[in-house]
Amino acid sequence: MIRRGVLLVFAVAAVCLAVWQTRLLMAQLQPSTGGSPPPVATVARGHFIVGVARGGNLESGDIITMKAPREAGTILSYIVPDGESVKKGQLISKVDTTQYQFTVDTQRLQYQTRAAQVDDTKRSRENDVDQANLQVTQAQSARTLIEKQHQTENEQGAAQFGFDGWNVTYTKTDFEKYFGLEQSGVVAAPDVQQKDYLYQGDKLKLTETEKDNSYLDSKHAIGLAQSQADINVANFLVDQSKHQVVASVDRSKHRAEHFKRRLDEMEKNLKEGELRADRDGVVVLGTTWDEAGRRPWREGDQVWGNATICEVAALDVLQVPVHVDESSANRLRLGQETIVTFQGLPGRQFAGKVYGISTVARTIQITEDPDAIPNQRVFDVTVRLVKPDMAVLRPGMKANVQFVFRRLANCVSVPIEAVFDRPSQGKFVYVQEGGRFVERPVKTGERNDEAIVILEGVAPGESVALTDPTKAQAG
Repeated sequence: MIRRGVLLVFAVAAVCLAVWQTRLLMAQLQPSTGGSPPPVATVARGHFIVGVARGGNLESGDIITMKAPREAGTILSYIVPDGESVKKGQLISKVDTTQYQFTVDTQRLQYQTRAAQVDDTKRSRENDVDQANLQVTQAQSARTLIEKQHQTENEQGAAQFGFDGWNVTYTKTDFEKYFGLEQSGVVAAPDVQQKDYLYQGDKLKLTETEKDNSYLDSKHAIGLAQSQADINVANFLVDQSKHQVVASVDRSKHRAEHFKRRLDEMEKNLKEGELRADRDGVVVLGTTWDEAGRRPWREGDQVWGNATICEVAALDVLQVPVHVDESSANRLRLGQETIVTFQGLPGRQFAGKVYGISTVARTIQITEDPDAIPNQRVFDVTVRLVKPDMAVLRPGMKANVQFVFRRLANCVSVPIEAVFDRPSQGKFVYVQEGGRFVERPVKTGERNDEAIVILEGVAPGESVALTDPTKAQAG
């Protein structure tokens, strides 16, 4: 009886201890009433993008540089403010163009040279066509000679075969006659044997002649195939040369027209003493130095020869240059989809595509990117916006580029900060249940720089902690 009482006491104590430990654990998982609750995020379901994100600054992908006359001593009498939007033909700056005349004359000489090159290019390419046609004629003539040579060799082979056949017939008849005479005792056996040797020799020679003729047939077939290939190559060169006539002349004309347009514009600027915008865009003024340091150009400044007065950046071609580490760059390709966002335009996304990838990795400098990892090797990648909104986008805006490797449909995901990992227990999250957070193991999948797919463990709509609530309790 006493023993039962002791066992009952121990059982009650064990239950009380278990209840106390459970309450203690729940208290640890609840945020302290005296501290701030941990930030939470809602478990989401929907499309998930697998990729990486990198930051950069928006810039124009199409910039025209406006330069002062090559000779020094030019004074700026007027210049537009830095960052001003201008239309094609709008006055950007007005300068003393006395020395600008030399530049215009040089441009005129370059245009005249390019114009003369159009006829030179045409004559050169037409000469290439003539040379290619000559090669066709030569190849066809060579084939005719080969065919005649083959015909002669075939006739000689046939004649030799006929002659050898006649010899075989003659020596065979002679051998058979002597063989009959030997049977009659008229001639001796050595004479018959000599006739047999002659007969067998002529048979062997006939066989060799037949093989030689067969070899000639194979040789002739190869020779004709080769000569036909030479003709085909020559005809191809003719077609290619004819195409080059058109393409080269068009390129030469395009270059000449480019110089002519620029000459016309420079002559106009020279006449009016003005520099005007070649296109719509935003003006980015060049800079100079004074006692206060570097500053943009302003009226009254004296510019040196060929100095950049400003750049006109087109807003219809906008791009973001970024640095991508080696492991991620291996997954990029030209034309790859990207999503571009801007700090100044929250909630808006712009479609972009990979426009350029450097062929050689380099070490990024801390002066280029304060957040860069020291001695990290990166590739320079340029992303162009597909349809830039010129009403809200301006060069210099801070951008974030997300490279899309894959798109996953109907995925459950949480922010990366919500997933914790213990080497012995695996990955888990803290799910909010009422006023407390419950640790729950999860199975994870694909991820990007901001979120991670949850394959098992949580359901859409649940709330998860973004920081460890047990540490908040401890604090």
